[in-house]
Amino acid sequence: MKNSPKKALNIAELVAPIVGSRDAVRVLEKMISKEKAKSIDLDFRDVEFVSRSATHEFLIMKETVARKALNKKTIAFINLNQNVKDMFRAVAANRAVPKSAKPELEPRISSIESLMADSQKVTA
Repeated sequence: MKNSPKKALNIAELVAPIVGSRDAVRVLEKMISKEKAKSIDLDFRDVEFVSRSATHEFLIMKETVARKALNKKTIAFINLNQNVKDMFRAVAANRAVPKSAKPELEPRISSIESLMADSQKVTA
């Protein structure tokens, strides 16, 4: 049996025009893993909105299926409207730039007298 070179999946038909959850993307990932094609186009034509969490899951799914040893696939996102495209860019950029380390908290002991003195300076 020969693998088909490319398969297109319409997200609006398979999931919904509004993709709002990670679970919907996970269901789609199971469908993709059963496909024979090694290259999958996820067609976002007629998709109006994709939530931040669903977008994050789409990006994780793309990386996951590309790294599989068996049944490896490449995924492309096509026909994204401007809002969906902007969401993908924002989430991808957030994943690419690591969050900065939290500043270390340097606790210090204060006396009630010093706090009272500071409050009197403010009211004066």
